[in-house]
Amino acid sequence: MTDKDNFKEVCDLTTRVLGLRKGTHRYSGRMQDITLCRLVAANIGRQEMKIKHTIIAKELNRHRSSIYYYEKEHEDKLVGWGKYRKAYLKVLKAYENLSDDKDFFVSDSQLEQHLKRYDLSDCDRQDMKIVITSGKAKTEIKSSVFKFSDKVKIIKLALNGYDFKTNIDIIR
Repeated sequence: MTDKDNFKEVCDLTTRVLGLRKGTHRYSGRMQDITLCRLVAANIGRQEMKIKHTIIAKELNRHRSSIYYYEKEHEDKLVGWGKYRKAYLKVLKAYENLSDDKDFFVSDSQLEQHLKRYDLSDCDRQDMKIVITSGKAKTEIKSSVFKFSDKVKIIKLALNGYDFKTNIDIIR
């Protein structure tokens, strides 16, 4: 999954664990529960997942500089604000349980064989490169522009239930 998909999953988890409606993290309100939800989701995204500030900001409907501020204030809030600490640790525990439930691949060959079962192979015309990482395994699938979105859908289907990341590069 992409960082964007992974962070959306964290946002949904955060709203569920904190007892808020799905999508609440995108509201622009300044109510404490909504703000707390944004803070917790942003800091888990940055601290645990190393997701870029811009991706987090876009999902939270905030400016990128707000995410820098959330990250800077994380330690102080963790120590000095009991409600934040309790919420952060509760969501972090749920996130770690969620991560533990997902499988990953140990070797490159294991990942490649799994993808071959879904008929994922390089195209003749190679315009794009999809790099898939799961655990310590990493592989590339080269695709044409025309077949790219179909390949990404198949990859998501093939690796459903696995912990994975995809990066997309243009071949020049």
